[in-house]
Amino acid sequence: MAEPVLGDAKYLVLHFSRRKLEGTKVCSTWRGAQMSKANHMRRWKDFPELMERYQPYVKILSMDAILAEQGIEYPGSEFTTEDLILMKKMGLTI
Repeated sequence: MAEPVLGDAKYLVLHFSRRKLEGTKVCSTWRGAQMSKANHMRRWKDFPELMERYQPYVKILSMDAILAEQGIEYPGSEFTTEDLILMKKMGLTI
């Protein structure tokens, strides 16, 4: 769902409609995050009746705030050796 970003990822942009996550984008600049928000909202501006129905919105989160967050991990979230072997076969780990 997210696109690769060159350089440091500084913002995570979450695109919602129908109160569900529709897409994400990672940006290295505030301007890029704002452009992503504008692009998501652009398709709804000509259809006010659809805006009320689908309730589109965008949240922009700072990567620093996300990385500083504690308590995301929970017991049982660690990978087993078998999980790591499978992920390596799938090309998801180094």
